[in-house]
Amino acid sequence: GLAEAIADGTAALASARGAGGVRALAASAGNVGWVRGADSFHFPLRGHLLTRLSGADIYPTPRLARAVLDRLGWRVGHDLLSADQTGPIAAWSRHANAWYLAAYSPDTTVGLRLRLPGGAPMLVGYEAQLVAGDARYQPPRALHRECRLLVEQTAGVVSCTEQHSGEIGICRRLFLRGLDRATVRFYPEPGSEARVIFMQDARYPYQVGNFLTPAREDLAGPVLTVHDVSGSLMVAW
Repeated sequence: GLAEAIADGTAALASARGAGGVRALAASAGNVGWVRGADSFHFPLRGHLLTRLSGADIYPTPRLARAVLDRLGWRVGHDLLSADQTGPIAAWSRHANAWYLAAYSPDTTVGLRLRLPGGAPMLVGYEAQLVAGDARYQPPRALHRECRLLVEQTAGVVSCTEQHSGEIGICRRLFLRGLDRATVRFYPEPGSEARVIFMQDARYPYQVGNFLTPAREDLAGPVLTVHDVSGSLMVAW
């Protein structure tokens, strides 16, 4: 049965009430989160494959883990059209100081909302609808994309594209468009931090424009940050 009670100084994110009183299902304190083990599946008498129960009939327990992550600054949310839909399966990984998202969508009508502690992640080659600071995507069946740019902006549509470098000494150029007084954080490749260029409303051949000077932060790796950016932003290195 349920035995875990809420301790003083702990935030209860989900609880259940029974004959023994209120018991914790998910909680957090500081940078520590806890979720009680539970499942939303039927165990058949024969066979090895579990059957997912409908969200219209039971509480989808994976939401408990997502509630704890949200408390810690990580958002992985699903925009469902009905309770019995299955949301995307998503996983973050790291390589060369970048974030990489891998996702599988059993139902491509379900939207995916994402946020990292530094802002909304901008996947290269995609547009994101910003909703209350989250990046909302409509992912395809399968997805694997790089993310080096996070945006703090409450609303709007922001795109992230890559264009050819077109210049000796420049390896890559990323462009953000649709910014509105945004804070932008960039995760540089190792060894490239000193030569990263930020240019607002850049125009080819990118020799003259509004160059921005970033501040350095550390958010699970070195980060270069610029504030109050509107319009478009080019990041080149």
